[in-house]
Amino acid sequence: MDEIHFYCVICGESLCATPENAGGFCGCPRCLRVIPVPGFPANSDGGREAAEAFSPDILGIELKFYCGHCTNKVQVDARRRGQTLECPVCHEPTKVPDWRGTVPALREDDASPRTPAIRLSSEEREFLCMPMPVRGVTPVSSVLP
Repeated sequence: MDEIHFYCVICGESLCATPENAGGFCGCPRCLRVIPVPGFPANSDGGREAAEAFSPDILGIELKFYCGHCTNKVQVDARRRGQTLECPVCHEPTKVPDWRGTVPALREDDASPRTPAIRLSSEEREFLCMPMPVRGVTPVSSVLP
């Protein structure tokens, strides 16, 4: 069986991973940090392509979501979106939400009842639009002739 041999980028520990983990992440047993596994991840048609890269000034983006089985909060690197991983608490397979694209529209049965808009009277709007007096400052209109 082929293995990918590499070193931890934090502490230098010698590590190995299976080709299925290429382009993903693993935990270093020595420094206990999450580190990248070198290589290109396999896509759906079996080919390999480069993982999405962030701008160099972005240090990292993490997704936080609830496990679908135990409702534990799970935190992962944003590049794992759409992948299935094991929940660290219940050890059940959990799919990482894919946050790209547009937000799906709510169905009518999902929509919460809307609160009616608050209507202000003309006197309330006039009061709210009045300039606020500042202590110690004389308005210009009272100084000019």
